[in-house]
Amino acid sequence: MNRLAPIFFALLLLGCATQSSLQQRIARMHVGMTLDEVTDLLGQSTSTSNMGALIVYDYRFSPEHPIALHENSRPTTSYYVIVGRDNRVRSFGPN
Repeated sequence: MNRLAPIFFALLLLGCATQSSLQQRIARMHVGMTLDEVTDLLGQSTSTSNMGALIVYDYRFSPEHPIALHENSRPTTSYYVIVGRDNRVRSFGPN
């Protein structure tokens, strides 16, 4: 059992670092950035919805590790990004 403790601790640290990294990437989101910039930050979306002139990209995070996007916000496991025909972000936020 004692030999498994360092492995468990390393996995725990890796999970925390990954969540923190994702939170930092989301913090860099802003209106006007391109879809390519969003994909570089968040990766491929989980799903997309066509809403006429707008496209909604949905991102899902690990349900075991919800992310609080801001200090006073409640943790969430999903996020949306709305992009216009010009491939620029119009709006984004937690679902």
